[in-house]
Amino acid sequence: MNYLIYIILIFSILIFSLIRINNKTSEKIFSLIFLFVYISFTLYLYYSSINSIDSNNYKISFDQNVYISNKNKNLFYWLMYTVKDFGWSYQVFRLIIGISTLIPIIFLYLKSNTKKEKSILLLCSLIFPFFQNIVALRNTFACLFLFFSFWILLNKTKIRWYIISLLLLQVACFIHNISYIYYIVIFMYFLMRKNSFKTNLVLLLMAIIMIFAVTRIDVIQNFFIDSIGEKALMYFEISESIGLGFIFVSFLHLLLVFFIYYLSEKNYNKDNNIIDSNINLLNLALIIVIPFYSINALFFRLFRNTIVFSYFSVSKSKNNGIIIGLFYIMLIFLMGFDASGIDSIKSIMNY
Repeated sequence: MNYLIYIILIFSILIFSLIRINNKTSEKIFSLIFLFVYISFTLYLYYSSINSIDSNNYKISFDQNVYISNKNKNLFYWLMYTVKDFGWSYQVFRLIIGISTLIPIIFLYLKSNTKKEKSILLLCSLIFPFFQNIVALRNTFACLFLFFSFWILLNKTKIRWYIISLLLLQVACFIHNISYIYYIVIFMYFLMRKNSFKTNLVLLLMAIIMIFAVTRIDVIQNFFIDSIGEKALMYFEISESIGLGFIFVSFLHLLLVFFIYYLSEKNYNKDNNIIDSNINLLNLALIIVIPFYSINALFFRLFRNTIVFSYFSVSKSKNNGIIIGLFYIMLIFLMGFDASGIDSIKSIMNY
């Protein structure tokens, strides 16, 4: 039944994005209906998928009050402790995380102007990283603060707003220490902001070479392991996917950046060029996380966590049926490929 609801929802939103509705009232009603169904289905899956991948580990942490019993005193485990202290269940905790992942989507949905923009935003978010977020609860919770940190970065120009942006990023770091890497991304974003495209490519190349070297320093790895705990070991295990696997993941990352650039920069509404250009610049700065893929493909979540901004930009593109179709296909592939996607989907939908 879950598969059927999901497929019907996907195709209904896709068709709605393509057809023309002359009655604005009807268009608005249908848009709100799809948003309501999207929210309801998302929260239902977060609440019900207690047997999904990694859920048992979170359940053990919830039952054992790890915020009290060990050194995991970050905001994620504090939230666990608070929910349990209120006498609420583990499923309610999952529901709260589900609400946190919906806030950025609803925020951008309200910022969108047309039914096409709203539909593409919902459709892309339903495909990727919909299931990955349901599995990786801690990373998902951090994404709420990452979103508003980067939204401020992309839209504001005054120092006080940048300070707020960095404070929000630091909150995300208190939830998941992998977020510290975004400080490098922000540094590159500002470094590249006033430069030409060629200069930015040179800066990126230099940064990538430096990060390749730094990621091999034991002290960097020990920082994440000491901060995150034993689970961090899976990020720093040199898996069999390294080699051609690293090239493959890097190629996917670059291909996504190209599609997003083409759909937004070349075809955007001229009234939105500032935000779209800043999103493309952020995607360009995010290329510097590619060296981390040489350690483990799990670091792909560094790009995945910000992809919702790209959906917002892509949704405003003009008619590019073939290109946006290929973009959807790439997202479907990532849905099944990234972070044990197929196994994650099965564990969530077959609860």
